[in-house]
Amino acid sequence: MVANAGIAQVKPLIDLSTEEWDKMFAINMRGVFLCYKEAAKIMINQGRGGKIIGASSIVGYRPFPMLSHYSATKWGVRGLTQAAAMEWAKYNITVNAYCPGMSDIVFIKNLLI
Repeated sequence: MVANAGIAQVKPLIDLSTEEWDKMFAINMRGVFLCYKEAAKIMINQGRGGKIIGASSIVGYRPFPMLSHYSATKWGVRGLTQAAAMEWAKYNITVNAYCPGMSDIVFIKNLLI
């Protein structure tokens, strides 16, 4: 299962509204959490293990200005992924994240303009 849905927004932290912050976390974090959880339930019930992959970002390792709330969610995806991997290893479920680089973020930014 690949949890790939997400949004990005380029905006100064000081100008972010609570609604924009909440929307970013609802999609980028809650969405990954729900995908991971439901996929793991199915994989555990099937008894054959499986693979779960989440979309993080280069800003999940090194934040960039104007992407503060996006970066926070991608750091969260990394933490959630590592914790899930430890919890579900006993079921032969591997959990990993991939971290696309800046060219992908610039592409996303251009889509949002």
